[in-house]
Amino acid sequence: MIKAIRHDIENQTPLCRLWCVFFVYTATIALMVQLILLPNVFPAWHAGDGLLIGIDCYSFHHIAVDLAKKIHAQGWSAWELRPDGQASAGIAGAVYALTAPKPWVVVPINAALHATAALVLLRIVQFFLPNWRKALWCVLPFLLYPSAMTWYTQNHKDGYFILGSFMFIYGWILLAQPEAWRNVWRRPLTAVFSALLGVVLVWIVRPYGVQMMQGVGVALALLLTVIFVISGARGQIAWQKAIIGIFVAWAVVVVMTPLTKDSISAVVPASAHEKVSESTTKGGISAVVPASAHEKVSESAFLWKESDMIPSFLENKFYALVEVRKGFNSTYPNAGSNIDINVSFHSVWEIIVYLPRAAEIAFLAPFPSLWLKQSTLPVNTMMRRISAVEMVGVYLAFIFLPYAIWHWRKRIEIWLILSFCSGMMLIYAIGICNVGTLYRVRYGYLMTLVGIGIAGIFAAWEALRFSLKQQGAEKDTERVRYSRLP
Repeated sequence: MIKAIRHDIENQTPLCRLWCVFFVYTATIALMVQLILLPNVFPAWHAGDGLLIGIDCYSFHHIAVDLAKKIHAQGWSAWELRPDGQASAGIAGAVYALTAPKPWVVVPINAALHATAALVLLRIVQFFLPNWRKALWCVLPFLLYPSAMTWYTQNHKDGYFILGSFMFIYGWILLAQPEAWRNVWRRPLTAVFSALLGVVLVWIVRPYGVQMMQGVGVALALLLTVIFVISGARGQIAWQKAIIGIFVAWAVVVVMTPLTKDSISAVVPASAHEKVSESTTKGGISAVVPASAHEKVSESAFLWKESDMIPSFLENKFYALVEVRKGFNSTYPNAGSNIDINVSFHSVWEIIVYLPRAAEIAFLAPFPSLWLKQSTLPVNTMMRRISAVEMVGVYLAFIFLPYAIWHWRKRIEIWLILSFCSGMMLIYAIGICNVGTLYRVRYGYLMTLVGIGIAGIFAAWEALRFSLKQQGAEKDTERVRYSRLP
């Protein structure tokens, strides 16, 4: 009994201690980059104020500085969440107004976001590997990969977006737990709170992301509906609670609706946004209104063939993705990390046909052919080298991802994670034809799958050990049996 209690204590996840370690590590790296490395070791990459050349953080910083000046001159009534459409600049502007207009003052916020996201990912992995030490190994790529420095050492929006995405899927996983609906109501409430808080975090920085999450959420709700019906039929949970579970799952999808009314214009680069700013927002996404019932023509006389088999509201979502892709295409036609820039879509069917290629890009880009190429800026060339090392780790983890899926194929958690991460990554791969941007916005989803792949390594190792141990036991039994023969 004492031994069992000691085992339980040793395997309890030290959440507070882990979060503190994650936070201190992230904050230390961020301060080193801003105050030491960029100004003194890599001055060619330094845009000033501890910021990196070639990414949006520099413009976000100056928007925040201007907002802080307005607050000082006019009072807090001058504050806005999204000055020039950038929420990270709005939040930084408020902090600048209270402290100093320097990027290092928002380091604690960025570090807290990254540390919390790592902790939530750890909890997700623990659904498969309860031992927190093993689960920690699965989270380390997300925590330590250098590419994450482009947002937690700078003033960017990805920290909010990634944490929101993790909390969203974590909430859905909690909702899917049969034991959560048997006797305890705290877990369902925690699940709903986690999912909705994740939606709010995503909405703050990327309102269009809520629309994407709601679309994938419909698939998750359908999956949970099937699970609850099966659980009720098997007697695993009472039918009353199964019905409540189905209702709550769909309620989460419906509650997201008010936050889907914002424009997607934030995803389109500034110059591309100017080209589509006169278009009407359709379904919360900047898209040109159909010219007729059977065709949509954009400002560039782009012909879209509408399908009679697909509901209009769904077709508008596909069409909006096409408009977003065109925005990236026209803004950065000569960017070195562009991919399939010559591909355009004229119907939903063409998007469906493109899905295998989109999956290849979403999961595996940047491809090895891009790793050693030179970029227009030295810092971007270095980022390519860094991404090459990171992708080697991703590829290795993906080798064991199919095993992980097979090993935990009877667990609803694995299918929820695959549906959510794959769905979001595919949507981004269709709408974004620039690998550099795609690499950043898919980071949280990709690292979740990498974590599951690493968990598959632990599962495969345990299965191998068990098999070898069983073979050894069988040989010992055979040896004893033969030794007793006359």
